Amino acid sequence: MLNRLNSWLILIFSLGITFFIDAGPTGSDIADEKELIRQLIHNETETYYKQDFDGWRKNFVNEDYFRQYGYWDGYPEKVRYYNGFDTLQ
Repeated sequence: MLNRLNSWLILIFSLGITFFIDAGPTGSDIADEKELIRQLIHNETETYYKQDFDGWRKNFVNEDYFRQYGYWDGYPEKVRYYNGFDTLQ
Protein backbone atom coordinates (compact mmCIF):
# COMPACT_ATOMS: atom_id res chain seq x y z
CA MET A 1 0.00 0.00 0.00
CA LEU A 2 2.81 2.41 0.91
CA ASN A 3 4.68 1.68 -2.34
CA ARG A 4 1.55 2.39 -4.37
CA LEU A 5 1.01 5.70 -2.52
CA ASN A 6 4.63 6.67 -3.09
CA SER A 7 4.27 5.86 -6.79
CA TRP A 8 1.19 8.08 -7.07
CA LEU A 9 2.87 10.93 -5.24
CA ILE A 10 5.91 10.71 -7.50
CA LEU A 11 3.67 10.65 -10.58
CA ILE A 12 1.64 13.67 -9.42
CA PHE A 13 4.79 15.57 -8.47
CA SER A 14 6.41 14.81 -11.83
CA LEU A 15 3.36 15.95 -13.78
CA GLY A 16 3.12 19.09 -11.68
CA ILE A 17 6.71 19.98 -12.39
CA THR A 18 6.23 19.32 -16.10
CA PHE A 19 3.30 21.71 -16.33
CA PHE A 20 4.66 24.51 -14.16
CA ILE A 21 8.30 24.79 -15.20
CA ASP A 22 9.05 27.31 -17.94
CA ALA A 23 11.26 25.86 -20.64
CA GLY A 24 13.15 29.17 -20.92
CA PRO A 25 13.93 31.21 -23.99
CA THR A 26 14.41 29.46 -27.28
CA GLY A 27 17.25 30.09 -29.69
CA SER A 28 15.12 32.37 -31.84
CA ASP A 29 14.07 34.44 -28.80
CA ILE A 30 17.70 35.02 -27.90
CA ALA A 31 18.59 35.91 -31.50
CA ASP A 32 15.68 38.37 -31.65
CA GLU A 33 16.75 39.98 -28.39
CA LYS A 34 20.36 40.29 -29.60
CA GLU A 35 19.14 41.99 -32.77
CA LEU A 36 17.04 44.45 -30.75
CA ILE A 37 20.08 45.28 -28.60
CA ARG A 38 22.18 45.86 -31.74
CA GLN A 39 19.50 48.16 -33.18
CA LEU A 40 19.33 50.12 -29.93
CA ILE A 41 23.11 50.60 -29.84
CA HIS A 42 23.14 51.62 -33.51
CA ASN A 43 20.31 54.10 -32.98
CA GLU A 44 21.93 55.58 -29.86
CA THR A 45 25.24 56.06 -31.67
CA GLU A 46 23.65 57.50 -34.81
CA THR A 47 21.50 60.03 -32.95
CA TYR A 48 24.47 61.04 -30.77
CA TYR A 49 26.66 61.84 -33.77
CA LYS A 50 23.83 63.69 -35.49
CA GLN A 51 23.42 65.71 -32.27
CA ASP A 52 19.74 64.78 -32.23
CA PHE A 53 19.04 65.15 -28.51
CA ASP A 54 15.40 64.09 -28.69
CA GLY A 55 16.24 60.99 -30.73
CA TRP A 56 19.15 60.12 -28.44
CA ARG A 57 16.94 60.60 -25.39
CA LYS A 58 14.47 57.96 -26.61
CA ASN A 59 17.14 55.28 -26.23
CA PHE A 60 17.25 55.63 -22.45
CA VAL A 61 14.94 55.43 -19.48
CA ASN A 62 13.51 58.91 -19.07
CA GLU A 63 13.14 58.95 -15.30
CA ASP A 64 14.66 60.85 -12.41
CA TYR A 65 16.96 57.95 -11.58
CA PHE A 66 18.74 58.24 -14.95
CA ARG A 67 22.28 59.46 -14.34
CA GLN A 68 24.74 60.64 -17.00
CA TYR A 69 28.42 61.07 -16.16
CA GLY A 70 30.83 63.41 -17.90
CA TYR A 71 34.60 63.62 -17.51
CA TRP A 72 36.85 66.44 -18.68
CA ASP A 73 40.18 67.74 -17.38
CA GLY A 74 38.76 71.27 -17.58
CA TYR A 75 36.11 70.57 -14.95
CA PRO A 76 37.26 71.68 -11.50
CA GLU A 77 35.74 68.51 -10.06
CA LYS A 78 36.89 66.35 -13.07
CA VAL A 79 33.68 64.32 -13.12
CA ARG A 80 30.19 65.76 -13.39
CA TYR A 81 26.97 63.85 -13.15
CA TYR A 82 23.47 64.80 -14.15
CA ASN A 83 20.30 63.25 -12.72
CA GLY A 84 17.42 63.05 -15.18
CA PHE A 85 17.30 64.36 -18.73
CA ASP A 86 16.09 67.83 -17.72
CA THR A 87 19.56 68.61 -16.37
CA LEU A 88 21.18 67.73 -19.73
CA GLN A 89 19.27 70.23 -21.83
